[in-house]
Amino acid sequence: MPLLASGTSNYKGIQTIHQRQCTTDMGFEITLKEAHANPDNCANNLVVDLDCNHPAFNTISSIALTAFVTGKNVRFWLNGCDSHNQAKVVTIEINN
Repeated sequence: MPLLASGTSNYKGIQTIHQRQCTTDMGFEITLKEAHANPDNCANNLVVDLDCNHPAFNTISSIALTAFVTGKNVRFWLNGCDSHNQAKVVTIEINN
């Protein structure tokens, strides 16, 4: 069984946002401008995924969209990798 470390992405800018079909491991996909800290060593260290069933989905996706439109950096708390080897988002923080 893989060990999940979880941790921060460090502050990064958002390159693109892609709302996928909201099925298993195909949620709200956020591509960063540069590689994140990757605490769980996911193979894809540029893209993070927010599960559409996450309890704070609306809030986290809104913060991500706000950061994207305003050019602000965000920091994620990440925990584990999905089946596409993208880190899974737990929380988000926007940097002023």
